Amino acid sequence: MDASALVSSTAARGDYVLARKALDQMEQQGAAAVALIQSAGSVSASAPRGAVSPVPGPTESGLNLDRRA
Repeated sequence: MDASALVSSTAARGDYVLARKALDQMEQQGAAAVALIQSAGSVSASAPRGAVSPVPGPTESGLNLDRRA
Protein backbone atom coordinates (compact mmCIF):
# COMPACT_ATOMS: atom_id res chain seq x y z
CA MET A 1 0.00 0.00 0.00
CA ASP A 2 1.30 3.43 -0.89
CA ALA A 3 1.32 5.96 1.95
CA SER A 4 -0.14 8.61 -0.36
CA ALA A 5 -3.36 6.56 -0.48
CA LEU A 6 -3.80 7.20 3.25
CA VAL A 7 -3.70 10.98 2.83
CA SER A 8 -7.13 12.48 2.26
CA SER A 9 -6.53 16.13 1.35
CA THR A 10 -5.02 17.25 -1.94
CA ALA A 11 -2.63 19.69 -0.23
CA ALA A 12 -1.31 17.01 2.09
CA ARG A 13 -0.91 14.63 -0.85
CA GLY A 14 1.09 17.29 -2.73
CA ASP A 15 3.30 17.76 0.34
CA TYR A 16 3.86 14.01 0.43
CA VAL A 17 4.87 13.94 -3.24
CA LEU A 18 7.28 16.87 -2.80
CA ALA A 19 8.86 15.26 0.27
CA ARG A 20 9.28 11.96 -1.60
CA LYS A 21 10.98 13.73 -4.51
CA ALA A 22 13.33 15.53 -2.12
CA LEU A 23 14.22 12.24 -0.42
CA ASP A 24 14.79 10.55 -3.79
CA GLN A 25 17.14 13.37 -4.79
CA MET A 26 19.09 13.02 -1.52
CA GLU A 27 19.37 9.26 -2.03
CA GLN A 28 20.73 9.79 -5.56
CA GLN A 29 23.26 12.34 -4.31
CA GLY A 30 24.38 9.96 -1.58
CA ALA A 31 24.78 7.12 -4.06
CA ALA A 32 26.78 9.40 -6.37
CA ALA A 33 29.06 10.41 -3.48
CA VAL A 34 29.68 6.77 -2.57
CA ALA A 35 30.44 5.92 -6.20
CA LEU A 36 32.87 8.84 -6.41
CA ILE A 37 34.70 7.73 -3.26
CA GLN A 38 34.89 4.14 -4.49
CA SER A 39 36.24 5.14 -7.89
CA ALA A 40 38.80 7.46 -6.28
CA GLY A 41 39.95 4.58 -4.10
CA SER A 42 40.35 2.27 -7.06
CA VAL A 43 42.34 4.88 -8.99
CA SER A 44 44.78 5.52 -6.16
CA ALA A 45 45.28 1.79 -5.59
CA SER A 46 46.53 1.20 -9.12
CA ALA A 47 48.11 4.59 -9.91
CA PRO A 48 51.83 5.24 -9.77
CA ARG A 49 53.03 7.23 -6.78
CA GLY A 50 53.55 10.43 -8.79
CA ALA A 51 49.89 10.48 -9.81
CA VAL A 52 48.80 10.34 -6.18
CA SER A 53 51.54 12.25 -4.37
CA PRO A 54 52.41 15.87 -5.18
CA VAL A 55 56.10 14.98 -4.79
CA PRO A 56 57.42 12.55 -7.42
CA GLY A 57 59.62 9.68 -6.38
CA PRO A 58 63.32 9.55 -7.31
CA THR A 59 62.72 7.32 -10.34
CA GLU A 60 59.62 9.15 -11.60
CA SER A 61 59.45 11.95 -14.12
CA GLY A 62 58.97 15.52 -13.02
CA LEU A 63 62.11 15.99 -10.96
CA ASN A 64 63.59 18.51 -13.38
CA LEU A 65 60.49 20.66 -13.85
CA ASP A 66 60.48 24.22 -12.56
CA ARG A 67 57.71 24.80 -10.07
CA ARG A 68 56.61 27.99 -8.41
CA ALA A 69 55.64 27.87 -4.77
